[in-house]
Amino acid sequence: MISANLSILSEAEVVVRKKMANLEDDLRLLQNRKRELDDDISTDILKLIAKNRS
Repeated sequence: MISANLSILSEAEVVVRKKMANLEDDLRLLQNRKRELDDDISTDILKLIAKNRS
């Protein structure tokens, strides 16, 4: 009984760890995309400021 419960818990832990790894990968991709968007926004703002000054 105890070994069966431990086996089930172990399998559940593996599933959770795989899901966590996938979510961490997704988070990393989203953070990279956010960084790219922030850079694009900064560039656009600088262009608008320069255009308004001329």
